[in-house]
Amino acid sequence: MKKRIYIFFLFVSTFSYSQEFATPDAEWVYDYIGTGSGITKIYYLKDTIVQSRNLRKFQREMIRGGATLPGLNTFYNPIYFQVEQGTVIVSEDLLHFDTLYKFDAPIGQKWKTYYNYWSNRKDSIESEVIDTFQVEVDNKMIPAQAIEYTYFRQSQPWTDTVYQNIGPKWAYILPWDFLERAVDGGEGGFIRCFKNDELGQIEFSHRWHINPFVFECDQVSTIQNLNLNQLKFYPNPVDSQLKIENEMSNTTFKIFDLTGKKLKSNVLPIGKSEHDLTNLNSGIYFIKIKGQTFKFIKQ
Repeated sequence: MKKRIYIFFLFVSTFSYSQEFATPDAEWVYDYIGTGSGITKIYYLKDTIVQSRNLRKFQREMIRGGATLPGLNTFYNPIYFQVEQGTVIVSEDLLHFDTLYKFDAPIGQKWKTYYNYWSNRKDSIESEVIDTFQVEVDNKMIPAQAIEYTYFRQSQPWTDTVYQNIGPKWAYILPWDFLERAVDGGEGGFIRCFKNDELGQIEFSHRWHINPFVFECDQVSTIQNLNLNQLKFYPNPVDSQLKIENEMSNTTFKIFDLTGKKLKSNVLPIGKSEHDLTNLNSGIYFIKIKGQTFKFIKQ
């Protein structure tokens, strides 16, 4: 008899959001699973048309830190999403397109997602909707599904909560990469952060979270309308004093190192200002202003 592994779900009936999946303002942050601790970020690049399909192209960026691989960034091949009436189609090679999620699927509906690499599409994960409900996440009510995944290389299926238009609670956005957990091919694990303009910023907390990589969810940026003519910062590289010219009101800036640790934060006045960075070691840093992140070098 087939066994099922269940995770506790909160059943409620209330207003929910109806946002679309993989909108240009969406960004995900996951634990990185592989060599060294770190995170995997997924963010929008552009819209494109391939094989008469309207696709959204998202970048996968792995950021690793710590003693083993300090400050190492790796860019994997992009992910392409096609969204039609609650169904999310995914492609990693623009040759094969598979159903990833069916947010409008009724209980009992099944579909398969195939693996394109070492198995030559002989391997697949079968997804089945076993329940639908709404769940509270970071004080927001979101429609969700209980999805049972079946993979023939594992002795029994497993169940996960899939948030509508966000993705799984316990697995990576692409189920294959979470399954393998390969040292040289791992990619993403537990979700840490999600953000878009409709839901805002959502921070996920897992009791078994052991990844030591420091990352604050307010580093996730989805604001696209920053007018760079209203903002200048120089010199870059900087020796001691970073100069900023700002024409925007209600503005702050934050400085982070390569591990994502916040080092400095302050209100940014209108006009010209100087900011002392003599206490920073030489290296690469990031400054975040109005949701946009820029890289600079401290000499």
